[in-house]
Amino acid sequence: MTQGPTTSRPAAAAAGGDELTRAVLHHQAGELAEAEALYRAALARQPDDAPVLNLLGQIRLERADAQEAAALLGRAWQLAPQTPGLALVYGQALHAHGQ
Repeated sequence: MTQGPTTSRPAAAAAGGDELTRAVLHHQAGELAEAEALYRAALARQPDDAPVLNLLGQIRLERADAQEAAALLGRAWQLAPQTPGLALVYGQALHAHGQ
């Protein structure tokens, strides 16, 4: 499926500070539960944060939850369709979900 987050560390850091940087580092290290918890906490504060929606969607896709992945990535696409790589990952989630 996907190979780690497609949002760069600098972009993610600018989007949410130290907590988001830690989340991305956990994600890159394959520590998906830790990264997911931090991404969800970030979304609780800012539900329309497209980079975080994208990253959490990638984790849900990696964890074979195509339905939630498609919903998260679809919302990220609505908010920031110009994001590099987002269309590909969103398409992968839709395909995995059977859409």
